[in-house]
Parts: sequence; structure tokens; C-alpha cells
Amino acid sequence: MNTFNEADQAVADFLKSIGIMYSPSYVGNFDHDLEWKHDLFNVVFSDNVKPLLRTDFKTGIGHRAESRKFKNNFIASLKNSTNSMEVIHCVNPSSPKSFQRYVAVPTSASVLYSLLSDASFVEYGFLDFCDNLEYDNDRIKALGVFKACEVIKRDLSKTFTSEQLETLNQLLQDY
Repeated sequence: MNTFNEADQAVADFLKSIGIMYSPSYVGNFDHDLEWKHDLFNVVFSDNVKPLLRTDFKTGIGHRAESRKFKNNFIASLKNSTNSMEVIHCVNPSSPKSFQRYVAVPTSASVLYSLLSDASFVEYGFLDFCDNLEYDNDRIKALGVFKACEVIKRDLSKTFTSEQLETLNQLLQDY
């Protein structure tokens, strides 16, 4: 695995040492999303037998480059500064020309950092969750987000032991 910082490498090494494989798959771009343009990945953490945790993971469009817009040296530097780049062939509906889109594939560290962060918000209950994230505690949306964080915490606890989760938190504390 080609990683771009020490935490990424440490998490990749730790996952390998406990027999967990990380598999991100590009699902597609969501440039039409009015709230946030992003690329979507389906991420799977598995052992040698079965998937242990599946989740969707979104990255902003700042993590991509298109060959028709950028010079090759920019794309090369982007490839070297990220875990890896996946080449996506795109067709522009307003033009007969197709182009390549380079999408940064999220590292296992970035995905786990996000999941662990979300899971940590439910430790002290719904009211503290709302206070910490500035949600109105009378809102159904806030409760929905809180419940989603509870599911993430449950899924992480099913996938990793408490000692493994503590190790991951330590590896990612300065991420």
C-alpha cells in the first residue's frame, strides 16, 4: 500500500497485523448533489472469510483532477501526495470528447478516523450530542444523525475489539 503520511502507514500496518483487509470501491460522482458535490466510495473492512464492516464514504471534489483541465505534472503531484488515484473515464454530455478523471481513493486511516469521530459523539447521550454539534434537540434530523452515529459505534464494536479500537484511536489522535 502506497500511503502519504505516517498515520496512514501505521493504520495500514495495524490492520494487516490483525488480519483486516481494506477495500474501497469507487461508486460514482455526485456532482448534481445541491448540498455537496462529492465522489462516493463503498468501503469494506473484511477478514479472510467475510466482510466485517461496510460503509459508504464520500470525498469532496477537491480530491480529484481531470486530465483535460490540468497539466500532467499537477496530476502526477496529486498522485504522489495521496494514497492512490483511480482513473475514471468520463463522458461530458455537452461535448463528444471523453476525458479522464483522477479520483483520490480514501485511505483506511481517513475512513476509520471519520468513523471513530462519528462514534465518539454518542458517548454522553443525545443532549450532549446536540450541544456539542449545535443541533436543536427538538429536531427529528438531529435524532436521525445521532442514531446513525450509534449504528457506526455498534458496527465498529462488532468489527474491532475494544483494545483494537483504542489502538486505532491512538494511531489517529493527530490525524
